[in-house]
Formats: sequence, structure tokens, C-alpha cells
Amino acid sequence: MNKLIVNVLSKIVLKGLASLFGVYFSYFLIKDLGPTDSGVFFWFLSILIITSSFARLGFDQQIIRYYGINYKNLKNSGLLYITYIQVLIVAMIFLTFILLLYFVVQFVVTKNIDVEVYKYLFLNIVPYSFIFLNVNFFLGVRKVTLAIIFSNFIIQILVFVLYKLGVSKDVFFIYTIVNYFVFIISFAICTFYIRNFNIDFKEALNFKKHFNINFFLITATSISSNWIGLLLIGYILNKQDVALYNAAVKISFSMSLVLQTINQIMGSKFALYHKNGQIDKIKNLAKNSSMLCTIFTVPTGLLFIFFSSEILGFFDKSFESGTLVLLLLVLVQFVNAVTGSVGTILQMINEEKFWRRKSIVSFVLNTLLTLFLLFLTGINGAPLGQLIAISYLMISSFYYLKQKHGISSIFFIR
Repeated sequence: MNKLIVNVLSKIVLKGLASLFGVYFSYFLIKDLGPTDSGVFFWFLSILIITSSFARLGFDQQIIRYYGINYKNLKNSGLLYITYIQVLIVAMIFLTFILLLYFVVQFVVTKNIDVEVYKYLFLNIVPYSFIFLNVNFFLGVRKVTLAIIFSNFIIQILVFVLYKLGVSKDVFFIYTIVNYFVFIISFAICTFYIRNFNIDFKEALNFKKHFNINFFLITATSISSNWIGLLLIGYILNKQDVALYNAAVKISFSMSLVLQTINQIMGSKFALYHKNGQIDKIKNLAKNSSMLCTIFTVPTGLLFIFFSSEILGFFDKSFESGTLVLLLLVLVQFVNAVTGSVGTILQMINEEKFWRRKSIVSFVLNTLLTLFLLFLTGINGAPLGQLIAISYLMISSFYYLKQKHGISSIFFIR
């Protein structure tokens, strides 16, 4: 337990800085661009994140598990580079679709804002996807610090610095340049860790061997579930509501710092312990993870509950009306914290088929409820739909993990 605490605390400082800067980055854009224009940019990011989650083919968790088991013998492992080729092929298909959609929007629809969104989506999907393949490689080889730095943190810092230096007033353009730069740097670091690799293109095109439908659907639905509310708000409501919801999401995400850090540190270890049949170590880590998450999350959540109006008003006075949005998102993070690393454990012990089924049901439930509730209750419908869907996913998964494997991811349940 002490070793886990030290390991988590040593990373949570950096993770905390990344989260705080993410909140400040949203604040800065809202203040500088205004709620509407910043909302357009946040809406673009939600589309990019969701599209990329499908384009990456689910290699995210597969890379973590593979390198987690083999991280001491990486010399001849070309899995990361095989995924580059396969993801690039899929991304090109997405790009073709996006390009066609761009021309349709440009010549058929008169919304210039949407045209800009689709144009930059076309330009960013490949580097953005590759950056997060690299991030998951870092997690697999237990370079968590590198993973935290390259997971949006450095991108936001560079965008902020270049914007403040007056390189351009077009935040979309700056974001695109930074995306390519960060990809090149992260690629160089990955190459350093995997030296003397040889790419067999015939092997790289063997989708049947390397493609895991379970991980694909898990990654796509899990990531999309976090951002589908913001995406639908942009389509159904207005861009100012997008900015408000994005601010609330960024604030609530700070509650999950410990859980994210634990999953990043322990994901590859869960895989290795399962391979070696060390079930007791998995049980202990699962229990301790849930305890740490709950201890750190509850005080932060209470702070957000009691001062929700003031916190949202810090971004923009008009956001004070979104108090209920923040409260519901805080409840989502409470559910995540208490149930601990249940999703990560299931994926690392070869139970991805079960997690896939539950993730799909949760995603569909989230999407349908959000659509219905947005029309019925306005912006409050998005977090309410997510709360119901996440509660179903986490509680049912906890019960399955406990019944089948005897592993409890909730610390106060043996």
C-alpha cells in the first residue's frame, strides 16, 4: 500500500498540473475568444476525439497489455509500428469521408463555422491518433511521466504559448501545427525505446492477426461516451452551451486524477500479474486503488458541490446557470472513483469481451438518453444521461468481476 501511495503521489503532482492547466486553457480561450467562438473550438475537439477513438482501431489498450507483459524485451517488438500502418489505412478512409463531408458542408450548407471545423478535423486526425498510440506505448513500458506529458498536456501548453506570442490568432491553425510537432517528438522517443526494428509490410497488413474487435469497440465506445454529450449539445443546442459544458467537464475530470493515475501506473502490472497467476496481487491492488480514489475524490467533489456556481462563474458569468450540469458530472466521477479500476482490470485479465458488451450497451444508452433528455430538459440532459449509463456500466462490471474472479474493485466490499 505504501509503495502504491508513493508511486501515485509522485505522478499525481504532474497529472494535477496537467489537469489544472487544462482548466486554465479552457478559461483562457473562453475569455479571449468568447463563449461562442471558444465553444466552436471545443466542439471541434470533441469531434476529433470521438473520430480518433474509432480510427485507432482499439490498439490503445492492446498496446498497453502487450508491452506490459513484454516490456523487458522490446528490441524486436514492432507492434507499435504495425499499428501505425493499420491505423493510417483506416484514418485515410475517415479522411476521405471527412473531405467529402467538408465539400458538402461548404457548398450546400452556409455555416462557415462548420466548414472550418471539418477542414481542421481532416488535417488533425492522423497526428492526433498517432500521438495517443505513442502515449499508450509509454504506459505499456511504464514511462507514465512521458504518457502524462504527451497526453494533451504539452499540446495545450504549446498552443497557449504560441497564441500568446502572436504567432497566429487562429487557434485552429496553431493547434494543427502543434499536433504535428508533438507527434514527431513522441515518435522519436518511441523509436529510441524500440531500436533495430524491422517492419514487415506483409505482417503489417495482416489485420486479422493484430486487430482485436473487443479492444476496438471498448476504446471507441468508452472515449465517445465521455464526449458524446458535448458533441450533441453542439448539434442540438448552441456553441455557448458547448463552452459551458466543456468547462464543467474539465472541472469534474480533475476529480478523477487519482483513478487515471492508478490506471496508467497499474494497467500493465495487472496484465503481468494475471499472466503469472498472481491473483492475490491483483486483489490487493484493486482494493487499494479504490480506497485511494475514494479518499481523494470525496473532498474534491464536496468542494465542487458547495461552490459550483462560483466555480462556473469564474469562466463566465453566464455559466452560473449550469450548476446542475456540474453537480451531475461530479456524481459521475463519484461512481467512477468508488468502483475503482474495474474496467482496466477486466481488459488486462482477458475479460475484454464482457467489458466490450457492457461498454456498447452503456454507450448506446448514454447516446439515446442524452438525445431524449436534451430535447426534454436542455443542457442538463447530457450529464444526466451519462450518469445513468456510467452507473449501469460500472456497477454491473463490478458485480461480474466479483462473482467470476473473486476480485472486488470497491474497497469496502470484500
